[in-house]
Amino acid sequence: MQKILHKQRHLWAALFTIFTMFGCWSAQAQLLTEEFNYGATAGNLIGVSGGNWIAHNAGGMNPVIYGTTSLTFPTYPNLGGRASISGTSEDINRSFTSQTSSVYFSAVISVSTAAAGGDYFLHFAQTSGAASATFVDRVFIRSSGAGFQLGLSRNTTTVVYDATVYTFNTPILVAIKHEVVAGTFNDIGKLFIFTAAPPTTEPAATVTDNVINTTADPAGLAAICIRQGGASSAPSVLIDYIRVGTTWTDVTSGASVPPDIAISSPAQTTAGNVAQGTTNHILSAFQLAVTTGAANLTGLTVTTAGNYAVADLTNLKVRYSTDNILDGGDATLSTITPTTAGTQAFTPFTAQSIAIGNGFIFVTADVAAGATVTKNISVGAIAPADITFTSSASKTGSATAAGLQTIIAPTSATVALSSPAQIAAANVPQGTNNRVISAFQLGVTTANANLTGLSITTAVGYTATDLNNLKVWYQNNGTFNAGTATLLSTKTTGLGAGTHIFPSFVAQTIPNPSTGFIFVTADVAMTANVGATINVNAIANTDLTFTAATVTGTATIGGVQTVTATVGTTIAAARAMALGTVVTLTGTITVAKQFGGTIYMQDATGGIAIFDSRVGNPLFNDVNLA
Repeated sequence: MQKILHKQRHLWAALFTIFTMFGCWSAQAQLLTEEFNYGATAGNLIGVSGGNWIAHNAGGMNPVIYGTTSLTFPTYPNLGGRASISGTSEDINRSFTSQTSSVYFSAVISVSTAAAGGDYFLHFAQTSGAASATFVDRVFIRSSGAGFQLGLSRNTTTVVYDATVYTFNTPILVAIKHEVVAGTFNDIGKLFIFTAAPPTTEPAATVTDNVINTTADPAGLAAICIRQGGASSAPSVLIDYIRVGTTWTDVTSGASVPPDIAISSPAQTTAGNVAQGTTNHILSAFQLAVTTGAANLTGLTVTTAGNYAVADLTNLKVRYSTDNILDGGDATLSTITPTTAGTQAFTPFTAQSIAIGNGFIFVTADVAAGATVTKNISVGAIAPADITFTSSASKTGSATAAGLQTIIAPTSATVALSSPAQIAAANVPQGTNNRVISAFQLGVTTANANLTGLSITTAVGYTATDLNNLKVWYQNNGTFNAGTATLLSTKTTGLGAGTHIFPSFVAQTIPNPSTGFIFVTADVAMTANVGATINVNAIANTDLTFTAATVTGTATIGGVQTVTATVGTTIAAARAMALGTVVTLTGTITVAKQFGGTIYMQDATGGIAIFDSRVGNPLFNDVNLA
């Protein structure tokens, strides 16, 4: 019997090798699977996706929304949620490996409203990221009678519509093929539309756009984009199950690609002490490297050791982070009351979607204020069987045993205040929001630090009406981002030069050992006096308040920010500015209202969408816009 099994193993290995050699293993050509599997909380898709999706136009304005329920379509799995677009503003994209040969994408959609003039909502792009550009294979929707029609435009040429009228609020599968043809102006766009499961081989296209025109073919394709259209033409659409690949099967196979998950613990918790009353103390830390398809984590069991008593711990938690640093904004997946040393099953458990990439799991403990000094606890090695997922995930590796944590009497945190990257002097246009006027860091050792307040002094040079507010933010890295930073306090009155004590301050725990970053920002009024100056004086250790900490060091004076008039700037510079910054742009209208909606303006540095009907239809005219 052993010999037969041995031969069978060799046979399967040989068959796998043959499939691989001859390209029959279709998953090898799949470039992207997006099932919108981002957990149980709806919200801004850019935020919940952990950076998978990036805005390339109007980021944060009427954002693309993540919903927690998926669309239903024959042969497709009922997993995760879906994206929702309605109205105008934010456009987003997700990257895949750039392709210079033919490539496909598909999506399941459900349309609830459409305009008679039509507008597009899905397309390929030559480049990805915040500057995504060169859009091709645009999928259009327009109303028709009691339903809607779908169309395709390979670039900015006339839209070719399918004559079929489809029913609102009914899931439909759309597939697009960008067929590369030798030459510069003659690639072909194809649109396929299905109301039932698609065939296993590529059929004739529902719509083909093969008109030779003067717009050059893209040099390659590297992103799939979700677009919200013009103010009067944008459709309302739910989008799910986006696939990108190099073959028909890659984008029309309903089966979800099972994830491969590698478990490891490159930064496991080492032996140490934990003070009575400490919260979110990390007992074990491990990493889940996800490949081939998104994973949905649904459970964890760990084994504890040590001589601790139940009363020594308030709880045990499972926390999830997209990076290897645990902070206050990271999700709590489960909280349990521990038993004595032994098996700890985390039930109930909030499912956590982990996109292709790395996810980080932390097992933490809240130590009771009255815990017995010298008692200890540790978490043992974690095997694949200790971690559960909803799909047939392939799990390999393990997390090593963590170091023993010994309970000690509390000591105050030691906090080192410094400003190695203080804000330099610069100009700030009227109407700028979240302008950083002081930046400093807090290096925490010996115990967790709990920041509870901040006082600053602004220098003479401006009036109270030059500002709309002052804010304090916390972030776990030194690059300020209002979209990911934690807002601790906003001051909206008494904004003139002098001392400012921030009200209603949200206490922020900074773990031991780590470094926390504090940013003070100002929203500059649109009517601020040109030439007014604002800066924050040096911050002393006495300007910070903590629950219990010894603070040393200072933060240097912030650079003077001089208010300037809102004047013309380049489009490239405008796209890089913070949301809410008011600018004046000069450029040429290159796409007017041929498609009944968005207008596009371009200068020598780039292009930008305009959502304002007052611009009219000035194709190829030079205009100034504020």
